[in-house]
Amino acid sequence: MIARFAGFLTDGSADFTLEYRPAVGGPDGGARSRPPSIIIDSSRRHAFFHGSGDVEHVDSFLRTVLPRIAAPALVAHAVLLGDGDRGWLCCGGSGAGKSTLATLLPEAALCDELALVRLAGAGVDAVSLPYWRARPGRVRLSGVLLLEHGDGDRLTPLPPMQAAQALRSHIYWPTESPTAAAAAFATFSEVIARLPVSRLAFLPHAAVWTTITRGI
Repeated sequence: MIARFAGFLTDGSADFTLEYRPAVGGPDGGARSRPPSIIIDSSRRHAFFHGSGDVEHVDSFLRTVLPRIAAPALVAHAVLLGDGDRGWLCCGGSGAGKSTLATLLPEAALCDELALVRLAGAGVDAVSLPYWRARPGRVRLSGVLLLEHGDGDRLTPLPPMQAAQALRSHIYWPTESPTAAAAAFATFSEVIARLPVSRLAFLPHAAVWTTITRGI
């Protein structure tokens, strides 16, 4: 678990504190099977997690807390690709090809599960977040790609309304906080307005990078 955060740690002061206390197993040793207790105190910038420490529970905790901490930035279920000057947020559900794409393009892949998306000046920046496989990185986004397996490499641009409908299910929304949810939705609307969104059908080969970078 700790290894996935290597390279992301800092000695700087904390903006938000996540407190973890391990649960002690009962007579049946069932601490792992019980859902964790999560309490978020936005006014104190503090979240409390009481659970088994099982990786699935910790991951669930992070997916719950991060969107609320990050708002108005977005937490996206995505691969983040970058070539130094440009970046692409590649979204998809289970089986859509996120892990495949990250494996095919190891030099470009900054993370393969979660990315932070935020407005920056007139553009949109994305930052890799530690999860399965990730390394620290930030890129200025050139576009958003919705992944699907195909019989060839093909980009299909989406009009804004269709793009918004397709992309919204790949965002972790801070639904527990109306204020944070409203801020996140405002960012989401602006991202759709600023960036081209396309479907990317691709074969499992590294040549897909050419399709992505050239926009063909």
